[in-house]
Formats: sequence, C-alpha cells, structure tokens
Amino acid sequence: MPPSSPTNRRSARRLPDSSENPFCFRVHWTSARYLQVCIGAVTLLPIRIILALCIILPGIVLAKLVSLTLPVSAEGFSYHKPWQRYMMKVILGRCLGRGLLWCLGFPWIREYGTQADVSEAPVVVVCPHTSIFDSFFVGSIVHGAYVSLKSNRNFPLVKDLLEAAVTIWIDEKKKDDAVVEFQKRLKSTEKSPPIIFFPEGAVHGPGVLTEFKQGAFKFELPVQPIIFRFPEDPGWTFWSNRRTLAEGLFQTMCIAYTPAEVHFLPVYTPSEKEEQDPQLYATNVRNAISQQMKLNLSQHSRQDMILTSLAVKYGLPAWTGNVEYVVMRDTLHLNLDLLKVLLERFAVLDSDKDGFVTSEDFAADLNWPVAEDVAELFRTCDTAERGKITFREYAVAYSDLIRPYEEDAAFISQTFEALNRSNADAKTGRTSVEDQRLLSVSTWLMGLVANGRARERTNSAETSSTPNRNGTSTDIIDNFKQIVSRKPELLVLLSSLSSVSMES
Repeated sequence: MPPSSPTNRRSARRLPDSSENPFCFRVHWTSARYLQVCIGAVTLLPIRIILALCIILPGIVLAKLVSLTLPVSAEGFSYHKPWQRYMMKVILGRCLGRGLLWCLGFPWIREYGTQADVSEAPVVVVCPHTSIFDSFFVGSIVHGAYVSLKSNRNFPLVKDLLEAAVTIWIDEKKKDDAVVEFQKRLKSTEKSPPIIFFPEGAVHGPGVLTEFKQGAFKFELPVQPIIFRFPEDPGWTFWSNRRTLAEGLFQTMCIAYTPAEVHFLPVYTPSEKEEQDPQLYATNVRNAISQQMKLNLSQHSRQDMILTSLAVKYGLPAWTGNVEYVVMRDTLHLNLDLLKVLLERFAVLDSDKDGFVTSEDFAADLNWPVAEDVAELFRTCDTAERGKITFREYAVAYSDLIRPYEEDAAFISQTFEALNRSNADAKTGRTSVEDQRLLSVSTWLMGLVANGRARERTNSAETSSTPNRNGTSTDIIDNFKQIVSRKPELLVLLSSLSSVSMES
C-alpha cells in the first residue's frame, strides 16, 4: 500500500517556475509600425500582390512540369534528372523563389556559409522554427527534399510543389515508413537531394530552441544545421497562436524592408555513442546550435503546443497548458496522453475557467463529507501557498500524491471492501463511536456506487450480476472503480481511512 496517512501525508514536490511559453508569443505594435503599415497598405501592398501572382503562376506550371516528368528509380522512388535539378535549384529556387521573397518584404537576404554537398551532409535540420516564412526561405535558398504528411496531397498547389521536390510522403500512423524510404534513397545509385527536417516539429516564438524530435537523427548520418534569423524584427515574422498566416503576410508586405539572415553552420558528424542514441545526438546538436547562435534552450516541446490548444478548447486560458513537457516527461514520467486526461480533469475542477483551481473548487466537485480532509489535500497540492494551483502544479500533485494509489490495485480493492463492510455494519447497528468518520464516508460513497448501479440497471436489459468470492456484485465494484477513476483525488482522501479500515 502506498505510504501515506492522515497525519503525515507528504506534500507534492515543488518544481521551479516554468519559463515563458514560446507558443504564446505576442506581437507588440508601436505607433511608428502602425504608420508604416497604413502607408504600405496603400502603396507597396497592391504592387507586391500583383508581382507575387506573376511569380506564383509560372512557378506552379514549372513545378507541375517537373512533377509529371520525374523518373522512378529501380528502388521505387522519384528522383531528379540534371535538368530537373537545375530547374528546382536555380529557376524555381534562386530566381522565382527569391523574387517571391522580395514581394513578401525580404528584398535582401544575407547568407553566411554555404550548403554542404549531399555526400557530406545527407540530412539538413532547419531551426529555430519561428517564422511563418520558413517554408518560403527553405524553398528558395536550401536545396533538398521534404518530409511531409500524405494529407498535404489534398491541397492541389502544395501537392505539385512538394512532388516536384521529390518529397518523402509519410502516414501519421506509419512514420517509420519515412526511415525506410530514406534508406532506399541512400543505397540507390541515383543522386538524391538531402532530406530537410524541422526538428522542433512546431513553430514558436523567437530567441529559443525547443526540444528536438529524434526523426532527423535516427539515420546515424552527418547533419548540417541551417539557421534563419530576422534581426531587428519586433515580431512580425514570428508565429504565435494569436496570428494567422494571412496576418503575417499582410504585415510584412506592407513594410518596405525586413532584415533576414541565413546561416549555414558546419556539418555535425555524430560520434559512435551518438549514432547508437538518437536522443543524445539530437540533444548535442541542439546544444551546439545554441552555443554558436546564442539561442536559449527551452524545456518546451511540440507537446506544449498541443496542450495549449487543448486548454483553449476547454475554455481555459492558453497559458494553462504551459507545463514544460520535457520536465513533465523526464522528471515526473507523465506522457502526453496522460497529461491530456489530467487537463480535462483540471478543466472540470476549474469552475470559473480562470486557469486556477482553489480549495473551494475541490470541495464543490468532490463533495467529500469531511471538509477538513479536502482542505488538507489541497494544502499538500498548493506547494506555493497561494491558495490556488495551476495545471502544472496539479500534474505534479497527481504524480506525487495520486498516481501511487491509482496504480495500487490491492489498495483500491481493500478500500472498497472496508467501505462495503462499514456500510453493512451500519445497517445492522454494529458501528462503534470510533467508526463514525469511516461510517460517514462509506455511507456517502457507497450511496454514489448504488445510484450508479441503479442507473446502469435501468438503462440495460441485462440486470444480472456475478458475485465475487466475498459475495459482492462485480458491477458494484466496477462502479466504485469508475467513480475513483473520474475523480482520482478521492483515492488520496480514502487513504486517510486506511488505518481505520485495517482495524475494521
């Protein structure tokens, strides 16, 4: 049984405060910027839209021509002939691609270094993934093949461009297929372009590197990091959950000039240890980029963005999902699926949807008959002693206080038997004065179980149930387990009855 008692129940650990959520970056407008956009909307924007259309239309035609004439290798993948490689790298990339960037507000782009040959760096990693224009820059400056979900084939224009770039198409449920496809290309005699990865997996705010996914580092091959930077930019090019692509395009196209830089960093060759451990390889590459480009390392990852979006869906503030997933996973061993369940539970507890849960929220939801127990439970969760807890603190409390009981099947069974026995004793008048606390809880909770059973029997044509070895119907036990599953905090409260229940 998990170590706990009503008198010495330990508190949840207190983690350092989480850093700013890079997935909730906000763009700050100034009076001068307002003025520039207003003037540009009348003067620059119409011209740039016309020129952009003049570039996009022939670009689509050329991309379609390339995609329709791609040869197929003996291994079953498409590759470029010399003229197609020239078309993609020079005509579509350096000419039309650069022209499109000029229309988008980037007339001059400074390049530092050069892209390595595919024989030196078969893999390219692009980061930090902060700009809504990253794809435009990659298409016009970096030569390589993309890795894209098959669902993107549903978009006609995107499909033509990606197929012309001999993209590796993957299924969301079969991501290992990309590894097999890439290995085929490496072994082929046909020259295949390097594979381009965005290792962070999601766009975020400026100045940081979020956690790298392992995909680009599973091949045991050298990688070349390529960095896009936008100096002196107050946030117009950056992505956030508060901006759409159309808003970003409109703002930059109304500005005369947005500085941009592309840094081709030295090729990183993995050590023997890194080849055997993709996570170590990814972490070391990320650290090397951070040191060279003076970028901060964030404990956030793509999963934080998912939780942020889910929090908004539940009516909570976006910052509620800011838990620093890497910390949750490595320190508390909480995966994304479990955090989603906990966030849904937190949303139920948070009655006013302000991103905080109070002791009153606990009491109203749990409806536990002994008020002092609920207050004590909340104090063990409120390690910051603010009188309210965030979702991050709730997740820590779940890991430290609730999960040990949730994973202890024997504790749940013994607790149910003690409650059932106490409830039966009350009906026969055998309850002593010392058992009053246990009696009040067992009467209340077993009443909930009985009500749940009655509803199930009303809604089901099958009313028979199988008794267990103690003579208790299995459907009653199942209802009890369902109740504590929906409200796992009850397990901690029930643990305070363990010493009494063992004596019963």
